[in-house]
Amino acid sequence: MSSDGVAFCLDSIDLNSGTNALTQFMTKSETIPELQPEAGVFSFQFTWEEIQSLKTQLQSPYGTKENVYRNPANKDAGKLVTLNEFLEFAKEKATSGILIDIQNALYLA
Repeated sequence: MSSDGVAFCLDSIDLNSGTNALTQFMTKSETIPELQPEAGVFSFQFTWEEIQSLKTQLQSPYGTKENVYRNPANKDAGKLVTLNEFLEFAKEKATSGILIDIQNALYLA
């Protein structure tokens, strides 16, 4: 969730996970022990417009220790989408179902 109330799709409240947020917004990095033990750049600190300025970064499903990387030519090819955009996409593709995982809901509220 962005600071202006836009729900969007990302696997973590920390924008460091899957984006270039740390390089772009390093000064806003902070530690919030209730959310995670290490410092992060959290989505609720930014408007949707600011979040859209970030570049996505493909991550290996095996973690960084394994040295298995996805296609580097497409590492910045994706974009973040709102929850509404994702639901419309799923509807157009006639999917059999979707799962929405809302994390840290109490903190966001």
